Amino acid sequence: MSQKPPTDYRRTSYSTLRNIVIGFAVVLLLVGAIFIPYSYGWLGLAGGMACIFVSIIPIGATVLAVLGIDKLSKWLEDNDK
Repeated sequence: MSQKPPTDYRRTSYSTLRNIVIGFAVVLLLVGAIFIPYSYGWLGLAGGMACIFVSIIPIGATVLAVLGIDKLSKWLEDNDK
């Protein structure tokens, strides 16, 4: 039995993009965790992971700000009707 095509293309696009970004981040972390110790040793791996985790703070703040603006925009649009 064939499936119906999605009717909400925006939601499908959003979830696909989210999955691609998460997959890229996981692959980047795994590859870094494998190759950094070979080049710089375990101390280099600890430093690299510390930098990555510290960089998550501004990235997370930016994502939260964008999501908040999106929700505010949708709320204002709904209340404008």
